[in-house]
Amino acid sequence: MRKLNQESFLTTAEVARYLGFSTRTITSFAIAWEESGGAEGLPGRKFGKRAWRFDPDDVEAFVRKIHLAAKTVTTETVVVSRKVG
Repeated sequence: MRKLNQESFLTTAEVARYLGFSTRTITSFAIAWEESGGAEGLPGRKFGKRAWRFDPDDVEAFVRKIHLAAKTVTTETVVVSRKVG
C-alpha cells in the first residue's frame, strides 16, 4: 500500500481507490461515523450537501482498526474450531 499524502484532505474517490472499496461504501462508512457520534465508521468532514473529505491520519487509523478487527475474527475462529473439533 502506498503512503497517503499528509498535506491535504482526501476525496471520497481517493479513499475508495486507496482502500479498494467503492465510493458508495466509503460514503456509507462516513455516514455511519456521523450518525454514531464517532463510535463507528470512517471519520470524515462533509462539505456542502454531498461532498466528503477525509484526513489521511483518520484513514490510516481506520485501516489499522479494520485490520485489527479482521485479525481478531480470524483468531477467534481458529480457537472456536479447535474447541469444537
